[in-house]
Amino acid sequence: MRVKSDWLDGELRTNLPTFHTYYSNMQVTQYTESAGGGGAGFTRNANAMLKGFELETILAPVAGLVHPRSGPV
Repeated sequence: MRVKSDWLDGELRTNLPTFHTYYSNMQVTQYTESAGGGGAGFTRNANAMLKGFELETILAPVAGLVHPRSGPV
């Protein structure tokens, strides 16, 4: 799902996409530390779910000057 809108006669644009991803049988390597200082690794199949959204804003207060900002939240 995504919400996109313009504000202030097009000088400010916001974009808010959301995401939901599910991984099954994902191979994950885990390392364990032993008392002697060494470690052992093993691989297992794991399930994971990722949910989130990202907010992107673009500000253009003067013609020709654009100030974009984005990042996950």
